[in-house]
Amino acid sequence: MSTSIFHITTNGGKNWTGQSKEILNEQFGALVAGRYKVVIERVGAYENPSRYKFYWAVILTSILEKVGRMFSYTDPATGEQTIWTNTDEVHYYMKLRFNPRILTTPNGIFVVAESTKKISDRDFIHEYSEMIMSEFSQIPYNVEFRDIDEWRQECKAKRDQT
Repeated sequence: MSTSIFHITTNGGKNWTGQSKEILNEQFGALVAGRYKVVIERVGAYENPSRYKFYWAVILTSILEKVGRMFSYTDPATGEQTIWTNTDEVHYYMKLRFNPRILTTPNGIFVVAESTKKISDRDFIHEYSEMIMSEFSQIPYNVEFRDIDEWRQECKAKRDQT
């Protein structure tokens, strides 16, 4: 079973923006006969600032698509395991792995994920994101990431078309 992840934008209702209508037609037009589960997830406002665009659209999406099935969550109550299904789960792991914080309580000491909003734009782009790409481009993951400058040029070309 394969999973397709794509991003669309709407101004409400059927008012698709940019390439969204084309993307929808392409994705749904390529389906073979059968039953499908469609999940629509609103992208949070925190994903819109420019420092996050490449991170969410390329880094996290590439990791999810290539190695998401290598990671799972276990429900402590039921023991049920579920693999990563969206970039929010990938982002949470990245915060825990690359931006941890130690929480000390009367009940013990815990490692928690620190918000990336406290990282300066420069450090987020040049350190945090680079650490993630460095780790995930190596064995056992071997994720290939698009070049940020090429990605920016493609985004600019798409904007110029609309």
